[in-house]
Amino acid sequence: MARENPEDAANWVVKNGGEDAQKGAMREIMGSWVGEDASAAKTFATSQPEGPVRDAAVSSYVMSDTSGSPQENIKLAETITDEGSRGWAVGMTTMRWMSEDSEGATEYIESSTVIDDRMKERILRQGGGGR
Repeated sequence: MARENPEDAANWVVKNGGEDAQKGAMREIMGSWVGEDASAAKTFATSQPEGPVRDAAVSSYVMSDTSGSPQENIKLAETITDEGSRGWAVGMTTMRWMSEDSEGATEYIESSTVIDDRMKERILRQGGGGR
């Protein structure tokens, strides 16, 4: 269902699934939905109430939206309430940003309070940036 009609799948899961099922389904749903209609997927993800399901939807959206603006996706990822998921989504999106605009990404990384120092070093090392 997620591949054929991700919007219907997302709405069904939110209405009928338990929290664990909802979180797990968001990865597959968002991956399909972003490819079909990234704007609608983003609207759905951001309209969910704060908590684990929204975190999963936003994280999956950000990771699936490889053609979207890294800066916008980082701002969205920063709204994830789970610290580990937030750091991972921001870090992975920043790595992609490094390949597009290393100067801008490096500036963000160095000033970020969301990414821990270990992740900052890894991103800078892999992206060719430096301190």
